[in-house]
Amino acid sequence: MTQQISCFCFPYEFVLPKSIKVENDKIVSIDGEDPMKTVGYESFYSINSLFNFIESKLNENPEFYEINYNKEYGYPESIYFDMSEMIADEEIGYYISDFKILNND
Repeated sequence: MTQQISCFCFPYEFVLPKSIKVENDKIVSIDGEDPMKTVGYESFYSINSLFNFIESKLNENPEFYEINYNKEYGYPESIYFDMSEMIADEEIGYYISDFKILNND
């Protein structure tokens, strides 16, 4: 899948779209590299982890949120949270595209 984070984050490379490969619910590569070598690697998620992220943010009672799910597979295609409209620059969004299920057979 391709995963892009939308936030007021530094460095700039952090918000560029990343190709994420997941095996057994664990990120095994980001842009073909070891995830640990990617700036901000801890902010990228497997699909299951995205659902956990959504649940944790909803438990914080955001002032505004929007989540759109893929009609075929049910994973979140876009996620946006604004936890407080009175605080600038704390909004966060995730956009998932190019989702594929690969068989290793």
